[in-house]
Amino acid sequence: MTTSSARLMLFSRAQEVLGIQEAEVLMDMLTPGEMFDAWRSDTQAGFSLVRSQLEIYEAGVKKEIVGLHQRIDSLELRVSSLELKFAHLEEKFELLRQELLLEIRESEARLMKQIDKRITRLAYSVGIPFFLSNLALTAIVLYK
Repeated sequence: MTTSSARLMLFSRAQEVLGIQEAEVLMDMLTPGEMFDAWRSDTQAGFSLVRSQLEIYEAGVKKEIVGLHQRIDSLELRVSSLELKFAHLEEKFELLRQELLLEIRESEARLMKQIDKRITRLAYSVGIPFFLSNLALTAIVLYK
């Protein structure tokens, strides 16, 4: 870097910090060596500031990443808990379904017994007199 470009950069920075008049006074008082040292010191301070800001940003990003990993772990635990509950509910549902099917079969069996009893009663109440009347008619016909 040339002395004139270093001088312009230092003057620009001095104007930002001190103002135009104070910067001109400062530039008139500095020798080229002092000016270069001041510019280098200012540049190193700037790099140091940028480096510290990057480190702060990096620490913040790392903290967010750790937080995200914790949230992911928490969500995975909740999902596995819900999966276990769902599996338990499926087992319960299957058990209830089996019990319901058994009750339906038992009800069908009871109903079929009742129907069988009624059919038997009906057969006896209608069939026996019919059979006896046919037997009596047959006996009369044979007797004649």
